[in-house]
Amino acid sequence: MHKIFHETKKPEADSALIRGQAPRASYYRDNCSEAFAFVLSHYKEMLPQHLLYQLEAYLDCSEEAQRLFARLLTRKGPLFRVDSLNYKEIEDSDDAIKELIDCRLISNGKSIPADTALELLTKKELKLLWPFIESAVRKNQFCLRLLGHYSDRQIVESVRGNFPFVKLYDRNSWTMIEVLYFGNEFQGWSEFVVRDLGISNFESPASTTRQFASQEEIASHFDLLNYALYARRLDEFPKLGDYLLEYLKDPQRNLVSERKRIRVLTRIARW
Repeated sequence: MHKIFHETKKPEADSALIRGQAPRASYYRDNCSEAFAFVLSHYKEMLPQHLLYQLEAYLDCSEEAQRLFARLLTRKGPLFRVDSLNYKEIEDSDDAIKELIDCRLISNGKSIPADTALELLTKKELKLLWPFIESAVRKNQFCLRLLGHYSDRQIVESVRGNFPFVKLYDRNSWTMIEVLYFGNEFQGWSEFVVRDLGISNFESPASTTRQFASQEEIASHFDLLNYALYARRLDEFPKLGDYLLEYLKDPQRNLVSERKRIRVLTRIARW
């Protein structure tokens, strides 16, 4: 990568947040850059190429676009309404959005399931777009009727045309960075806010040794994270049990991954 992140220790007074006061303009961007710098310094040679491309694209963006992208990472998603992307630290959000789309960090979400797009709207907004659908029902029933009357493409185009939205181009890359930085899949970007408000004693793992020794270990661990998600759906798909046991039968060399494998097996055993 022709540019690099410089991981710097922010002064305590600078990094702290005060309830009721806006953080400094670069707060969210600085937090993300801290995580990116750590991951690159510890794992660069092991990272998949698509993740490196995303980091390269981020580095090529203007500071305003980076600030907006950092904000998106802290939000749940997977879709973000454009009318919700107005932040004080970003002077021109329209330009920042266009830049992020041009750099393929976000997309305009054309190819998404209709039900995902419908989640962005309130029932009142749905009624404005489809006034002929009987509305004396709950939102989920209203959506089911829409899905029965129109194709996914028709619904998504109608939502996008009236309530533009965007999505992360490659959510998996940023999820991988979260896990490599925080050390687990349960903590994420919002952890910085919790830390800087003094609510938790979380500290960056930058002073510890890296958890994985090769690209194969990283890939294997992320397979385990997927298996963990499947293990939570055994009531819906009971046949997944045998499938998971087959893939989880061999111990992992990596200690972090082995602990995760045992936890997934324990969940299956309880089920």
